[in-house]
Amino acid sequence: LVLLATFRLLLSTFFFLIAMTHTFKMLIDGKLVDGEGTPYDVLNPSTGAVFAQAPSCSRAQLDVAVAAARKAFPAWAATPVKERQALLAKAAAKVQEKIDVLAEVLVKEQGKPIAMAKGEFMGIIGTLKHLSSEQFEYEKVLLDNKKERVIQRRMPIGVIGGITPWNFPPLMAGWKFSEALATGNVCII
Repeated sequence: LVLLATFRLLLSTFFFLIAMTHTFKMLIDGKLVDGEGTPYDVLNPSTGAVFAQAPSCSRAQLDVAVAAARKAFPAWAATPVKERQALLAKAAAKVQEKIDVLAEVLVKEQGKPIAMAKGEFMGIIGTLKHLSSEQFEYEKVLLDNKKERVIQRRMPIGVIGGITPWNFPPLMAGWKFSEALATGNVCII
């Protein structure tokens, strides 16, 4: 339940807040929080000016995030696949709704052309849509005869930690969290 509420909060506020403010926050245990360290300046490479500040996550805050994710994992893993997929479809719709504003922020942060910035978010939308309709095969009989029966079972493993590169941060984060959530895992980016 905590993770579902957190995911809904992410869908309804995270993209809006990222795009509309110049002070970024972290989402930890369902709450938007400031970093405990000195924020990082985010420079617009075309002007050299600071256009935003990103939070500095302390080790204690990371520990809180991991503990919250571990706590949320059993309920999320038990959430039916179709329900998880419905949430991924909603996430795709939310990214699509905010794509112009999100792309503008990415242009300021990365200095890449608007078409490439929108392309990153289109990649996230495509991944979310694909995973929202994927027919996951969680149990498959590999061998079944008089001598033996071999069953392959795929099951969620827990908390996934994702680190994104500098060159495609939204796309890489989107790939990590969408696949983790689709398969019943929880994810910290």
